[in-house]
Amino acid sequence: MEENVKNVAEATVVNDVITTPVNYDVKEIVAELIKQGCQRVNKLTVRSVSVTKFDNYVRLGINLNRQVPAMLSDESGNYSKSDSNIIFSSNYAIGALLKDSEETAWAANILIEKPKVMAMILTAATIDIIQQEVAAGEPYTNPFSRNGVEQVFDHDVIINHVVKITLSNTGMKQLSKIFDVMLMEDDAE
Repeated sequence: MEENVKNVAEATVVNDVITTPVNYDVKEIVAELIKQGCQRVNKLTVRSVSVTKFDNYVRLGINLNRQVPAMLSDESGNYSKSDSNIIFSSNYAIGALLKDSEETAWAANILIEKPKVMAMILTAATIDIIQQEVAAGEPYTNPFSRNGVEQVFDHDVIINHVVKITLSNTGMKQLSKIFDVMLMEDDAE
């Protein structure tokens, strides 16, 4: 086991499991993506959020106040670059970003577990996104993911990473109500 560890830079062994340090600094990741040619779009307003449950995550369809570049399919299933006012993210990605904020970190896990409530909190928020274009057949790994899973798409895509969230006054009031409800809950659960 120790021989294998020597071959992995900066790895540590904990309970016979090799771990490596994880770089999860949003600002550093964003700077690297921009350096690679990704585009940042700032100050988008969330008009509404739809929730779609899948087997292992919840997809949030975020309806924006203005259009951004997107890859859209036609009736034949062919994709081309166009504009759309809807982007997609996951409850986990949004939750991770909420954990980075002093104001929302306490509620992030609750909102991940209750995506419909997350959708209500996000409505009217201001967000910044990074748009990452990935060509068909090109290996892609989410730069914000800790698991390093690589995937390949069968068509060109534009992946939208939400990199900043500023909740609206209404969203903050709703978050405060969640806090009040939690104070009244029994910790025995």
